[in-house]
Amino acid sequence: MVQKDPNVSKNVVRQALGSRGYRIGNLYSHKLFGKYSGQEVVMPDYLLAYAMVAHRGQLQEADYLKAKSVIQNPDFISEDLRGEENSFLLNKRISENRWLEAGIHDVNGQLMFHFMLRNDKKNQQANSENNKVRGQA
Repeated sequence: MVQKDPNVSKNVVRQALGSRGYRIGNLYSHKLFGKYSGQEVVMPDYLLAYAMVAHRGQLQEADYLKAKSVIQNPDFISEDLRGEENSFLLNKRISENRWLEAGIHDVNGQLMFHFMLRNDKKNQQANSENNKVRGQA
């Protein structure tokens, strides 16, 4: 629906989704995540609608189906580069030059999920901009 019609808005997508959140899976266990290790991660309808509209044409249906692998088996993890407390970035290589990046943050005790696609160059640049704890998962 969204990729075929560039005029579809976030509100139309949210209505089509039925205004519910989606359970992605449990967060990868790692000392960087502390108390959040193994905690359930959800993607609320408004974030899914945002990703579908804002990243229109970039993310394919197959990319959305890989969301669980990003949070359960990432290739690279870090604290959020914007310095937000209790938020993390996870990256998963999905092809030679493509990465899925998941932003995970705590909203009132629930881990929220948003993700986007990065090419290899952008991924390396983003992961080298900050010296916070990070590394191979």
